[in-house]
Amino acid sequence: MRHFRERVNRERELPYDITIEEIFQRVSSKQILLKMDIEGDEYKIIDRLPTSSVNLIGLVAEFHDTEAQRATFVDSVRALQDQFEIVHLHGNNCSQIGRDNLPETLEITFVRKAHSMLHEKKACLPLSLIDAPNNPDKADYKIRFPI
Repeated sequence: MRHFRERVNRERELPYDITIEEIFQRVSSKQILLKMDIEGDEYKIIDRLPTSSVNLIGLVAEFHDTEAQRATFVDSVRALQDQFEIVHLHGNNCSQIGRDNLPETLEITFVRKAHSMLHEKKACLPLSLIDAPNNPDKADYKIRFPI
């Protein structure tokens, strides 16, 4: 394992910037699980993810400012769903709840459809054996889906 102290950006603006394309060129693995928590900059690069590359088998992404960035957030998730399935989501309780009751920060796990094993869909989140509040001093956000 090797750590690169660089900022992921859409383009190289500063000497320590790197693009998502350059990151994927560095990786020799044929099975990549990308974890993305870049504090709001996910919207700058999400459309650049090489989702057509079969090497990218999964993505764990934290989406910030889901209310303010709603159109971009929805478009990004829908585009990912062409090739990936959402297998889990968790509301980060360090941020607020939007006017539509969606947490302002959402952690979403995507798995390439070819690698996904269909399981029973859950109507109520969080899941006690998987999730924990980001802020342990606050209750975890509850999310309910109609099934």
